[in-house]
Amino acid sequence: MILKGKNPTLQWIKSVGKPVLPGVCLISFVGMADAFCGVLLALQSKNVIDSAVSGSFEALKNSAIILGLLIILQFLLSFSYMKISADLVAKNSLKLQRQIFSCVVNMKYDRVAGFHSGELLNRLFNDVNVR
Repeated sequence: MILKGKNPTLQWIKSVGKPVLPGVCLISFVGMADAFCGVLLALQSKNVIDSAVSGSFEALKNSAIILGLLIILQFLLSFSYMKISADLVAKNSLKLQRQIFSCVVNMKYDRVAGFHSGELLNRLFNDVNVR
């Protein structure tokens, strides 16, 4: 595997990514559940139409109730996905910015003097994007 080498960049990425892994797995599972709910929503919509065409009011009522519950479930799953994703991105972006800022502040002056302060700020605040 490529991450088992002595490359310091890959080791850093591995160390930064490891604490985020549970959140990424959670987002993945919530996203899969949301997609599955979308498929169920489409199938249930077909059932509502079939029930309406057949003329059975009881079947139409039951299908419509199930459709409403699926819509609520999909809304909750979508909301959860967006909230968890936004929290994870914000937390990890801030963590990366703090880590890079700490590294820059603790460097010796001669190592940082070759860079313009605007370039350092741009790298710190605009280039840290974990999406």
